[in-house]
Amino acid sequence: MSVRLIALGVCALMLGAPGAASAQDAPTGRPAPSNIRGQEHMTLLKSFSLGHGRNLQVRAEMYNAFNTTQYAGVNTTATFDFATGQQTNPAFGSISGVRPNSFRVIQLGVRFTF
Repeated sequence: MSVRLIALGVCALMLGAPGAASAQDAPTGRPAPSNIRGQEHMTLLKSFSLGHGRNLQVRAEMYNAFNTTQYAGVNTTATFDFATGQQTNPAFGSISGVRPNSFRVIQLGVRFTF
């Protein structure tokens, strides 16, 4: 009996280069975000040898495994009063929402090889 644990903490391995036009988010087919921090994907599997060349593999795949919130709509407009040097935009740095469909996705599977 063999036991393997595979954990992918960098989703660039699954999505390709950050910001690439052809990169796709694995579970939904959405275009991949250019900033991929906080998207930890993980795969756990266990393989069982049943003899006579037969194997059974049980898998659990998780996308955004730690359910990290993906923020969207960050106000990046900084305005300054040049006389005093003070920042005058009270909304600077505020977050107006979260990225849609950024929740955890879990997929379970069993593979029988003979």
